Amino acid sequence: MKKFDVLIIILILISVAKGILIFRSEDEKITRTSEIHLHKTVERSETSQQELTVLTREQSLDQSKFQDFLDLEFKSLPTIDDLKNLTEEEVHFTPEAVKEAGGVIGRIQDEAENDSSKRIPAMNFFKNCAEDQELVPAVRAVCLNKTLKLIPIWQIPMPLSDELISHEISDLASKLP
Repeated sequence: MKKFDVLIIILILISVAKGILIFRSEDEKITRTSEIHLHKTVERSETSQQELTVLTREQSLDQSKFQDFLDLEFKSLPTIDDLKNLTEEEVHFTPEAVKEAGGVIGRIQDEAENDSSKRIPAMNFFKNCAEDQELVPAVRAVCLNKTLKLIPIWQIPMPLSDELISHEISDLASKLP
């Protein structure tokens, strides 16, 4: 395995952890509100998606709106082609897109933890992320790891395609905590 891949995975995990820390109050109790969870979405969204975010602050997302949210977030995940366009300076650090992907994955899991009706769409998101061969391998490995760990916890069977998930991705995922 390449040292770079391991480094990327570690940095994604740190990004996910930082995303989770945002939700901790000073007394270490976890605070969960739609406004906090969807804050990053507002920053990256276009006008039509901002309207969706306003609705989520006023009421919880129904299934179709949550699916729209997941579709938007999936499109934000970095592809291999995205990384090919990095400058010489950027290749020496974890790309912002990869860090943001860690935050996306963490927010989706957090939303599904808070509302069990969102778990099946979230699992489908993680599965699709793990199987999408255009996405950055480190991000795919984090999604595969989430899928494999959450199947028994959430009790949602999720068949994965052996043909779409390489040994490299499986190996990376198995090394994650």
